[in-house]
Amino acid sequence: MAYSRKTLNDYAEILWQQRDNYREQIEAKGKKQLPGTIYLNNGRYYWLPKQGEKTVPLIPDKEKDKLPGSLIKNKPGGYFWWIPHHKFRRRMVPDGKKVATKDLKTAKKLQKQEWKKIQKYEPQLAAELKGMRKWGTATKHKPTAVKIAKKYWDQMQESEPQKAARIMSDKRPGRTKPDVDVVWPSWIEQKKRLSLMENKPQMPIVYPEQGIHDELKDGLCVPEKLETMVNKIKKVDWLVNNAMLVFEDKSPAASKEIAIQSNGKEWTDEQEKQNKRYIMQSSTSIDRDTGRIRFTIYSPGYGSKRAFAEEIYHIIFEIIRESSPKTFRTIQVWHKGNIDNDSDPTLKISEAFSQAMAEEEFGYNSSLPRSVVKHAQKIFSDKNDVQPFVIEKVKRNLSAPQMSVSVNPHK
Repeated sequence: MAYSRKTLNDYAEILWQQRDNYREQIEAKGKKQLPGTIYLNNGRYYWLPKQGEKTVPLIPDKEKDKLPGSLIKNKPGGYFWWIPHHKFRRRMVPDGKKVATKDLKTAKKLQKQEWKKIQKYEPQLAAELKGMRKWGTATKHKPTAVKIAKKYWDQMQESEPQKAARIMSDKRPGRTKPDVDVVWPSWIEQKKRLSLMENKPQMPIVYPEQGIHDELKDGLCVPEKLETMVNKIKKVDWLVNNAMLVFEDKSPAASKEIAIQSNGKEWTDEQEKQNKRYIMQSSTSIDRDTGRIRFTIYSPGYGSKRAFAEEIYHIIFEIIRESSPKTFRTIQVWHKGNIDNDSDPTLKISEAFSQAMAEEEFGYNSSLPRSVVKHAQKIFSDKNDVQPFVIEKVKRNLSAPQMSVSVNPHK
């Protein structure tokens, strides 16, 4: 401890003696034509005026009015306006025609006309589209990026002088020698801090990929729409001790067999008729490295609380099977009754239960008996613990991964 203090004090002394160098750097900074840093992210250029300020995408003027989404050809060759990750698809059909145009120039004109109609007749949709981030509009050309950044800086100095002054300011201490004792706690203070720290096990989480500046600003984050579910899981001891959560930034395709396993043959046949593509939202398996129950959420599932809840209730179904024969028998009777009433007989009982409980999780009443719902919800709460031998049986039963499959909303 004493040696560490001496080392830091010596370093503080060196910094104090070199303070004149800082002044030279500040003066040099004031002479720079452009403050901050221009950096490359995913092949596009951005400007960070100063640490803590908002990053500015360097977008050429010709790209600023570009509409979001893409013009894509369908199988017959006609163009339609499509915005991924948004339920928006409009065919580009000229006046007096019944089919979409196959000419790109005509499609672009029709797209602009369609945008004017949306602004006039669908103001709420227009506001949503205006609020979307336009992916990939920042320039890929470094000299162009520098010119745009300089233009932004000149505009800021003229129209926002206070913001420009804040960016140019330097808050390094220049009057007093740094005092190590102010920031280095004593042994008594360290013991007090340690006693206040929670010494509870934490569930391993592999977070989705984030930009370096977002990570520095907000820390590692889960997808916003799943945050409530993740916080709930963290309070359930048997999940914390036996499960892990992995977010994967990919969108794997699913086979027809997996789609049937997840949603039944009737649902799958209906999607086949509409020529839709199956995509994976999530899966549940046993992690080979840790032996934990692994919930994997793929990028199409980042916005689906329902798919995430279904994965949790897959495990709860297995827990009920192993620990509560009476409740499990009630589920069997309920599932048989559904099949007798023309429900899809190929939808497995575990999937039917998980889908019904996902509805219950978000406030919708399912056809499940109330006793089953209450029992399952109690397991998925901080008021219940599951015996280790039950968890081990569940892991042995989980030989094949459980999948949650959705479809691409576009043909």
